[in-house]
Amino acid sequence: MPEETNQTWDAWLPRLLKRLRLREHQIFLALTIIIGLVAGLSAVLFHLAINSLNLQLFGLEPSTARLILVPTLVSLVAGFLLVRYFQQARGSGVPQTEAAFHLHEGVIRARTTVGKFITGVLCIGAGHSLGREGPSVQIGAGLASMMGRWLHLSPTSVKNLVPVGAAAALSAAFNTPIAAVLFALEEIVGDMNARVIGSTVLASVSAVVVSRSILGNEPLFRVPDYALVHPAELLAYAVLGLVGGAVSVAVLQRAAVGARVLPAPSALEPLLPARHGRVGAGRDPGVRARGHGSGLRVRGRGLERPAAAGDAHPPGSGEGG
Repeated sequence: MPEETNQTWDAWLPRLLKRLRLREHQIFLALTIIIGLVAGLSAVLFHLAINSLNLQLFGLEPSTARLILVPTLVSLVAGFLLVRYFQQARGSGVPQTEAAFHLHEGVIRARTTVGKFITGVLCIGAGHSLGREGPSVQIGAGLASMMGRWLHLSPTSVKNLVPVGAAAALSAAFNTPIAAVLFALEEIVGDMNARVIGSTVLASVSAVVVSRSILGNEPLFRVPDYALVHPAELLAYAVLGLVGGAVSVAVLQRAAVGARVLPAPSALEPLLPARHGRVGAGRDPGVRARGHGSGLRVRGRGLERPAAAGDAHPPGSGEGG
């Protein structure tokens, strides 16, 4: 009986929309605005929950013991939750959102979205060296995916809602609507001329309006005033740029050959906060490192680089990477 009631409730709104003879692109446009509002509220709630938990755990003047014990204990709790209940919520959130968009037709489970919110609040609120970017992206994309599937939209429409939700949540989280749109198109979609650019902009603006109306329009990061004291400083900046570029190339090459985290005994999984409790440090075993600007692409079960002439194993074979 409860199952029949749930099925009836799930089908009620789609039937109503059908009677109103709304086409799917009209539903998609209206849903874009709703997703912007909902994702904006989720980002605001995420921000407030983190600040509240941080204050509860550390107080205004935390002792040394608190600074050591709180992150460690919360890591163990978050690691247990990720292993037992929210396995798909592991990782930073951005690669997992990309995988959902490119490999799974935009499907992100409700449990994953809830798990990312809970574990993200725990870890960031406990003072881990993480940020809100990855969790916000996955939470916003998850909400958009859930709403699209609840309305029984086509797989293509559900997939296109993922970058819309990601941009909306990121826009509200950092008060940066333009940067959020660019991030979603470049990082999630991989195409700056994607057809969803209009919907992404609309959702991003809607979300940032919600965020600013609640949290205000203050900049998230304050940059101090800077003045060039001596022209020789430019030489130091040039050296820093060369070193940073060389390190970046080395990291991308390392990622391109499929650098992996060594597997740990299953019995120790709940006790590995560095791998699970720290939401930004874990990896989804089905997702490999990639980047649209580094020649990497989607293929098979992972996100990996195209085959080169000297490759011993082709991409997607599961070998050599």
